[in-house]
Amino acid sequence: TVDFSTCDVADRAAWLAYQDGNGAWTKVTGVANVYTFNITSGKGGVAYASLGTGGVSSVQVQYMTQAALTARTLTFCSPTPTGGKTVTGIAAGIDASHEAYVSLGGGTTRAFFPSALNFQILGVKDGTHDLVGFRYGLEADRAIIRRDQNIADNGSVGTLDFAGAESFATVSATITVDGVGANDPLYHNLSYHVSATCEVAPYGPDFNIGGPGSGSFIAFGLPAAQQRASDYHSIHVESGSRSVTEYFHTMAARTVTLGPLLPTPTVTSLGGPYQRLQAVYTLPAAYAVTAFGYDDGTKFVNLSATSGYLGGAAVTLGLADYSGLAGWDNNWAPPSTSSGHWNVSAATSPVSVCTENASFKSAVAGGMY
Repeated sequence: TVDFSTCDVADRAAWLAYQDGNGAWTKVTGVANVYTFNITSGKGGVAYASLGTGGVSSVQVQYMTQAALTARTLTFCSPTPTGGKTVTGIAAGIDASHEAYVSLGGGTTRAFFPSALNFQILGVKDGTHDLVGFRYGLEADRAIIRRDQNIADNGSVGTLDFAGAESFATVSATITVDGVGANDPLYHNLSYHVSATCEVAPYGPDFNIGGPGSGSFIAFGLPAAQQRASDYHSIHVESGSRSVTEYFHTMAARTVTLGPLLPTPTVTSLGGPYQRLQAVYTLPAAYAVTAFGYDDGTKFVNLSATSGYLGGAAVTLGLADYSGLAGWDNNWAPPSTSSGHWNVSAATSPVSVCTENASFKSAVAGGMY
C-alpha cells in the first residue's frame, strides 16, 4: 500500500504503476490517494509521477525487496507542519564579536549585536520542550539550557544572558576526519539534541576547515554536568562528494570516517518516446541504497534501489517505457532530445538518531548528458 493522502497536492501521484519481480509494469488506480497492489515475488518496484506548477514534473521509481514493500504502508511525504507557536526573548551577554543561536521545540533563531538582541522563535511545537542557546563567535564558547519549558503562543522566555550566572562554558574535544580527498574542501557543523523526540539545536553556521588528505578540528559541546541521559551531540562532515553524520552523548575526542567514493557510472540512452537514461556502475559494499537521477531543468527522473533488491554490487538503473500504460503521459519525463544533468548517489542504512555512535554516510557523483 502506498499512501499519498498526507501529501501536498504537488507531491501526490498523478499516476502510479508497480512491477512484481521482473514482470510487466501494471497501472494502479488509487482511492483517496491511496494505492494498493500485490507483490508475490521476492522483489518489486513502484513508479509514480507527480505534477508541479509551471510544467514541472517528477517521475520517481523505487525498487525494493518484497519484505520492504509489504512491511508497512509506504508514505513518501509527511504532512505539511502547522504554523506552531511564536516565542520571543532577549539575548544579553553578546557583543559585536558574537551572535546567539536559540532553539526551542523544533524552532531556531539567531540574535546578534546590536540590532537584533530581541528575537522570535517561530514554529515552536506544542508541549514541553528544552530551550537550548549557544553563544558563537569564532567558537561556541558559552551555552544556556532551560529544561521542560512550555511557553504559551506569543509568550516570552525573558532574557538569556550568555555572560550571566545561568550560562556556562562549553567543553571541547578534537575531532579527526579520515578519508578526505587530496583536493577536497572539508566542512562541518555541530548540533545538540534534546528530549525523547531528539529536537535539534544548531550551534551556528557551517565551518570550512580545509584539507587535504585528512583533517581535524576542535568541536564544542555541553559538559556532562549539564546533560540528561537523553541528550546527544551530532557532527555532520562534508568533503567533496561525501558526507558523514554521527551521534554521541559525551563530547570527547573521536574519529569520523567518510565512506568510499562512488565510481563514475556508464550512462547511456535506452531510446523511446522520452529520454530514457540508464546508469551502470558498481556499488561499494559500505552502502545499502543507491539512486540514479537526471533532469533537464523542469522534468525530473529519479530511480532508487536497495542493496537487498540488487542482490550484489552490480547496479543497472534505467527508466522503463511506460508509454503503453493507460494514463501515462510522455511529457512527464524529459524529452528524448533533451540534455541536462545526471547524478548517482548512495547511502548507508538509515539509523536511529540520538543513538550512541549512530553513523550515516552518503556519497554522490554527477555529470551531463
